[in-house]
Amino acid sequence: MNTELHYRRLRRIRLLFAGLTGLAFVLVLYLMYLQVFPGEEDVTWYPIGETDFRTRGSILDNEGHYLASDTVVYKLIAVPSQITATKTITDRLALVQDLAAIVEIPAPEKLVEQLKPNEPDEPDKPERIVIDTLMPYEIGCQVKEMGRDGLELEPSFIRYYPEGELFGPVVGLTLWYSVTGVSGIEGYYKPELTGRDPKGWEGFSLPLEQPLEALEGSEVEAAEEEPERVLFISDLPQVREGADLHTTLDRNVQRIAYDALRDGVIQSGATRGQIIVMEPSTGKVRAVVNYPSFDPNRYSEYWPERGSYLVDYSVTWIYEPGSVIKMMTVAAAINEGLINASTTFNDTGEITVGTETIYNWDKGSWGLVNTVEVLAYSLNVEAAAIAQMLQPAAFYEYMRRFGFGESSRIDLAGELQGELRVPGKSDWNMSDLGTNSYGQGLSATPMLVLTAVSVIANDGKRMRPYVVERIVQDGEERMIEPQVACEEVISPQTAREVSRILAESIKINIPKAIVPGYTIAGKSGTSEKPIGGRYHPTRTIASFAGFGPVEDPQFSILVTLDEPKTSSYGSVVAAPVFSRVARALFAYYGIPPTSRR
Repeated sequence: MNTELHYRRLRRIRLLFAGLTGLAFVLVLYLMYLQVFPGEEDVTWYPIGETDFRTRGSILDNEGHYLASDTVVYKLIAVPSQITATKTITDRLALVQDLAAIVEIPAPEKLVEQLKPNEPDEPDKPERIVIDTLMPYEIGCQVKEMGRDGLELEPSFIRYYPEGELFGPVVGLTLWYSVTGVSGIEGYYKPELTGRDPKGWEGFSLPLEQPLEALEGSEVEAAEEEPERVLFISDLPQVREGADLHTTLDRNVQRIAYDALRDGVIQSGATRGQIIVMEPSTGKVRAVVNYPSFDPNRYSEYWPERGSYLVDYSVTWIYEPGSVIKMMTVAAAINEGLINASTTFNDTGEITVGTETIYNWDKGSWGLVNTVEVLAYSLNVEAAAIAQMLQPAAFYEYMRRFGFGESSRIDLAGELQGELRVPGKSDWNMSDLGTNSYGQGLSATPMLVLTAVSVIANDGKRMRPYVVERIVQDGEERMIEPQVACEEVISPQTAREVSRILAESIKINIPKAIVPGYTIAGKSGTSEKPIGGRYHPTRTIASFAGFGPVEDPQFSILVTLDEPKTSSYGSVVAAPVFSRVARALFAYYGIPPTSRR
């Protein structure tokens, strides 16, 4: 390699590394910001009664299962000076025993002593004793029914996430002190979830007292004057209710993907991993899982040691996809009529593009191979040769049609945009054409990569991915329809031919991706990571992207494993995770085997 080429490669690597480092720094600052205001008792909660308070709408999966919702809790406070039946230790014991029957009291003996009426010689004794800060609504009602003087209930909301870490990154979280969504769906749909117009409590999911708006005249004044009615949040005026979001996410698909990813990360020794499942014909995202994940109910526990778990890597992480891109390179050449499945190449083991000499992953030469074998054996030399056949203008036009160089425009907060250097820009040179052909020197988010893969599964049409399909607010429902991002990236005929080529290539050399009885199309990827200003020889991102069944694709899947230890190759560690998810989805959707069609 000449000195000029070496300098250019180092400059590109350093720029990429600097960009990733900058991103990491921004994320660290952001997570530090979160930590400055940790949630009390590790939940998202906020007091009732502020005039500008807005209830947040709920987030649900595609079958109506709650993924996030506001629920009511109470802070239980005892005021010894107002409790008449605590003069003797017997009275205090009886009260504590009654409370303990419905409320968990960690130190009953201490509470008995604290409830003792203040003596003149005890000026420092607290006048108010907090017994519980997160008492569920139903328990609060039971405490009220005890009818004991001196027990106060202060209502609050908490933002509750029933599925915990299963949906943590994609649903996102809210900060306890501002009722503000900061990531995932919570962050992207802040205006809709927060609400805009006063609505009272109509449609609230928990059983509440009669809304204040339903009362009239003197009844309002009477209700406001009744001390005990302050216990019920329905009495507080000027409350605003947000919209409910019904998502495309499927809890069952999410669980299938999460379990497979967890086992894949553990078995491969990877530092982390991710799986995205999409419906290619519509762009509906059925699952987004990260492992390790985080539980948004206890997000402060993850800082600082596990602060990175709070990030949804599907949209906030850019990486070099590696050989997954070869399917796009081949698709472009087939669409231009330059090659077909049976086109042969004489692989000599190296090729020079611009000033760059490119080698195969194994540094070997494979001799006479056809297009199917180029993808089966993931040959860099032939990918670069095909890109040369296309010429820069056509190659980069197709990359743009597939979506590279821009964001996917999905409705999730914090989406980043990858990099695609193109002719005419000062940082591009002819060598980029060769390296870009096999997924090196360009970057994208996992969401964008799967969107591009789904083009081939969807007869050449690129859809905009999305996670919310229905918004319900003020009794009105608004449907989010699928949106076409590019009407024809490649022709339907080309898409079907590439699908068949990918299916054949898997049979030849990626047996771990096969699902018996079904025809699968896909491609593995292995990309070196820029570490310390250079590509690291062993730290890789192993991936596999594919879809099925080839005859009528119902889903597309991307699996990424970061820094696997047992093997660097996507065909070895990511392909079996893909196969496990695909096998489960065939069963879940009731898709019959290919032989029965």
